[in-house]
Amino acid sequence: MNFILFITRLPSFSKRDIDLGNTPPLVYEIIEACRCAFFLSHAIRTDVNFALILLQDDLLILYRGEKLRYLGPDERSQALLLGKAMDIGRFLTVGQSKQSTPGLRVWKGGWKSILSELLGKSVILPRANAPVATTKEIITFDSCVLGIDCEVPLNLSESGKQIDLMERFLPPPYDLASLGTKILYLHHVRDMS
Repeated sequence: MNFILFITRLPSFSKRDIDLGNTPPLVYEIIEACRCAFFLSHAIRTDVNFALILLQDDLLILYRGEKLRYLGPDERSQALLLGKAMDIGRFLTVGQSKQSTPGLRVWKGGWKSILSELLGKSVILPRANAPVATTKEIITFDSCVLGIDCEVPLNLSESGKQIDLMERFLPPPYDLASLGTKILYLHHVRDMS
């Protein structure tokens, strides 16, 4: 399963900010979503990928569960990994990619082609005023696309690949929940089925 998270821009932060407890709230929200996507009580979900797309910076940061190393459950280590990936991304030119740590790669530009490979055939996009997602739909989707304070682009593929994009409303109270709680809910429905 893939979780794709769109944000406009990630605020800059340093190791010192993290150590002093001054990490921007948006970074904590992303870290919570990442933690909820990957962590079980005793292991990491290796069948999950988590993609973070920074629209203004034209960056894609991809966490691949099957290859992921050094991702601890604590916020500090996750923020440091994200900060390292961001630092690498700042020095990439369009079309370049680089591994930050095992299982964590950064691309500058061209993120639609990477998403085309990653997405699978059925994608759920939680939206208000859409039909409520059924259990069957939740169990069968390949990817979930979410956004923080930005409009998620509906054209996610540039290769002409056919994607079934289902705009669905998550049932209450998950419709108003944090990103992390939404991800946990989707995992729970799939794990119980």
